[in-house]
Order: sequence, then C-alpha cells, then structure tokens
Amino acid sequence: TVTVTNSFGVTSTDDINVYFPEVYQIQDTTICSGDTIYWNTSLDQDGYTFQWMKEGTQYANVGILEISEEGRYSCIITDSLGCSMETNTIHVGIDEYPRTTSFMADGPWSVQTDTSLCSGNTLGLASNINETTSYIWNTGATSSRITLIETGDYTLTTTNSRGCRAVNSIHANIL
Repeated sequence: TVTVTNSFGVTSTDDINVYFPEVYQIQDTTICSGDTIYWNTSLDQDGYTFQWMKEGTQYANVGILEISEEGRYSCIITDSLGCSMETNTIHVGIDEYPRTTSFMADGPWSVQTDTSLCSGNTLGLASNINETTSYIWNTGATSSRITLIETGDYTLTTTNSRGCRAVNSIHANIL
C-alpha cells in the first residue's frame, strides 16, 4: 500500500501489486553421453528475451536451450520494459558410459572390430563392468558373458544405474 499527501493536505492511498514471473528452474543433473535436455523457462517467448550463459559467458539467445554438453548454465531474462533477472546456475554433467563401454573376448585384449575367435571363447565387456546393471544379448541371453560357438553377429546392449545405454556389436568368425 502506498499513501501520498499533496501540498493541500489531501491524502490518497492505493495498492500496488508487483508480480514476478515464475521461471521454471531445472536442477543440477547428469545426462548420458549423446543425450540432450531442454531448459524451457515457461515464459512467453514473445514477451521476453533470453540470454543463456555457459560458464559465465554468453552462449545462446533462444527461448528454449538445448543442453548436450557438460557445464554450468544460467539465463538472463529481460522483459519488454528492460527489467532483467538471472536464474540460478545449474550444473550439467555427462555420463560417458555409452561412449566408453566396449567388448572383450577371452584374454586381455579389447575387441572393437570384426574378428576371428576360437569356438568356446567368451565375449563380454572390457570396460564399465562394475557400473553395468543389465545385459541383453541379441541371442536372448542376459548374462555378462556369452560363449561363442558359431560364426555370426553379436550385439550386447547394456545399461548402467542412471539408465545410460551402450550398444556394442561385432561379427565373430569362429575358427
């Protein structure tokens, strides 16, 4: 409430309502390598301008920000009257599981290309074994390793606790 008195002693009272727009704020998060999240402030894109910041440097001037890289992000939002506000800064991390998971056959070597193996060799993960929570082979097997008996294409889809998926495929020629 605002009360004013003029030079003649006349008093007037009025209420002034100040409204702040509600800005959608995402929380710190980690996404899987290759994934994208979208930060939409939920504000009318015609009534505001958006200056997105990454690591404190101007990054983009769009209404909805696509984030697929690790970093610290915020947004300076300006209304049609020139009033600005800055969102909280969020941190987006990248889980590299999909990019760093690979096969290993019997022995200490990683197998990432088509190869020849002996019948009875096994095939499984060479990396990220401890964080893998599920295994699905194109053969229907759900074990961490399979025994190779016949020549063919073998595909393993694995998932970690964040839900990040890695897909590894190989053609194995059985000797």
